[in-house]
Amino acid sequence: MKIRKKWEMEAVSALVEARKGGEGGEASIMTTTQLEFLHGDFRDVSLCDWPSEADICVANSTCFSPLLMRDLAELAAGMKEGSVFVTLTRRLPSEEHWEVVDDTLMVMSWGGATVYTQRKKTPPAFVNRFAGVKATELSRGRRRTTQKSE
Repeated sequence: MKIRKKWEMEAVSALVEARKGGEGGEASIMTTTQLEFLHGDFRDVSLCDWPSEADICVANSTCFSPLLMRDLAELAAGMKEGSVFVTLTRRLPSEEHWEVVDDTLMVMSWGGATVYTQRKKTPPAFVNRFAGVKATELSRGRRRTTQKSE
């Protein structure tokens, strides 16, 4: 709880100051915020292609069946790397694509529920492809492997 309170006090107030343009922040940093609530079945991407458009998703998944959670995880796999997905009671069943960065028991109107904050992982193929490569080599557009001298 101490970490959450510290975040609320520091991060939220910093965001408010940045929006106002105070303390060296530029007002243009946060001049537009797009938030949209849609009512419908998340599996119907013709309503909204949320996997390619959203950076943060929240699902009150306490009563979702395992099949519905699987469908959610399959669609969420299409989200951008670094995206955040918050679920209640159940994690996304996809350890390949999502890592739990926080799990906190919270009091809801119906009782306690674990709130899972999950972050989209970097694809393993990308991570392995550049393992051991220096950033300067990548920035020059070439990939060299370093050999140990004996």
